[in-house]
Amino acid sequence: MRRIRLLSCLVVFGVTHACLPAAKADEPLLHLTVSGTSVLDPHGKPLRLRGFNVNWWVPPTNQDAADIQHLGANCVRYMFGYKPTGTAYDPKQVDEVVQQIHCFTSRGLWVIPVVWTFEKTDPADPKKKLGPWSSPEMNHEFLAMWTDLMGKLKDEPCLAAWEPLNEPHDVEPAKAAAWYKELLPQLRKIDPLRPIVVEGANWSHAEDLTDAFVMDDPNIIYAFHMYYPYDYTTDIKSPPLVYPGPWGKTYLEKMIAPAAAFRDQHRVPVWCGEWGTKTEAPGYGLWLRDVFDILEKDKFDWCIWSWALQPRDPLNQSFDINTQKKEVYQVTADLFHTALAEPEAKSK
Repeated sequence: MRRIRLLSCLVVFGVTHACLPAAKADEPLLHLTVSGTSVLDPHGKPLRLRGFNVNWWVPPTNQDAADIQHLGANCVRYMFGYKPTGTAYDPKQVDEVVQQIHCFTSRGLWVIPVVWTFEKTDPADPKKKLGPWSSPEMNHEFLAMWTDLMGKLKDEPCLAAWEPLNEPHDVEPAKAAAWYKELLPQLRKIDPLRPIVVEGANWSHAEDLTDAFVMDDPNIIYAFHMYYPYDYTTDIKSPPLVYPGPWGKTYLEKMIAPAAAFRDQHRVPVWCGEWGTKTEAPGYGLWLRDVFDILEKDKFDWCIWSWALQPRDPLNQSFDINTQKKEVYQVTADLFHTALAEPEAKSK
């Protein structure tokens, strides 16, 4: 794991859509809850979460937190990594997680911590990866990691939810669902209050949210990710494909529809934890606007992939959004402006 550069973080509260300051020692912890298909703020009012993914491999700074907040975001989905040994938990791998998360919570931004990857190569098959469900030893190390982090972070005032694992894959859906159902009661012993995010197996597409992943725990937020069509957004061809091409908005709606159906059938909150496209994909601005329109129309909360500045990457050849990539930054700024203006317009 790359060593993360630690930075001091400013404390700034009172920003629009920000969470509330920390409770005093004798006061109960302020936290989010769920009710039906809605996420509720600490006062019990519906809350729309809109923000960015941030990643430990591009260490977020206090300036990143300020820039994200300036756009009108009220949350980040914070990715961290852990390389399991299959034997014992190594707390040094996540030493910087608390400080990095505090860069955002100290500004009043809601944070959803999630482990980006937790897997090791199968010694019996180098092409296969072992996840936390693969053995009691792997699962024990996974639980030890979350027990440590949740214990250190559970008093943070702006900790929105826990997301145990990003994009479960290389596992049968039934096995992944059973693993979640065994894991959640153990996490609830550490934090009985905050929501927990559950994703479907097979890389967390909308269609991966099946009935098998409906949890008994009533305080769950379900998640899907949106990168369709991959040949356009991710696996850039030569020459690159162009949006809208043969797809267009109708196709994107069809790809997102299973998540809306799951939400409406089970009356649970569902959000789009990741959506984005590389900026070298011709027509990427229209793709972003179309996905945004669908998510907003269907009232999904969301986090864009992703906010980062990677100097080694050409500015037009990554998913990254930052102030130096002026074109995609402006597209993103327009999306947040539209999203934040909508409630005001409806109230007039």
